[in-house]
Amino acid sequence: LIRTVKVEDNGIAIAHGSDDKIYHPVTVAQAADELLSLEGIEASYVVARREDNLIGISARSLGSVNVQLTMEALGGGGHLTNAATQLKGV
Repeated sequence: LIRTVKVEDNGIAIAHGSDDKIYHPVTVAQAADELLSLEGIEASYVVARREDNLIGISARSLGSVNVQLTMEALGGGGHLTNAATQLKGV
């Protein structure tokens, strides 16, 4: 998952899984955590396919980006620095 990372100029890292692979939610969350350890990364989003035709997004932040707001806008929830959502039929 981490190999696919793209980093925006504002320090937000976005990574994604393969379309043809199912990922365990813990693996996706761990990848989001790991991306925060990279220099210059303020927030991370990892998007991957889960079971039951779901797409999971795990989001993490060091505090300067409120990932909770992003995930809530997509129907999920969490906290300022740790949030997630699941999208069905995407």
